[in-house]
Amino acid sequence: MPPSSKHEALCEMFRSRPEFAAEIVDRSLGIPLPRYREARLRSETVTDDRLAELHADVVVEYGEAGRNFAVIVEVQNAPDEDKP
Repeated sequence: MPPSSKHEALCEMFRSRPEFAAEIVDRSLGIPLPRYREARLRSETVTDDRLAELHADVVVEYGEAGRNFAVIVEVQNAPDEDKP
């Protein structure tokens, strides 16, 4: 089933302002994140030797002085029992 326009709009919100993902994690979820200078969109496809390709909706890498971390955004409009 193709993604809905609501799903795509939410993904575009994170793509157009990558800093938003870190703000959500920090402010809404209460998980403190390291300081960073830049936020970069990264490939949404991840491969793992044990698994097939995985596709995230949005992947943002944050970094400062060699310290990098990433936030993976997966938009869910409703519970999906087929997804772990």
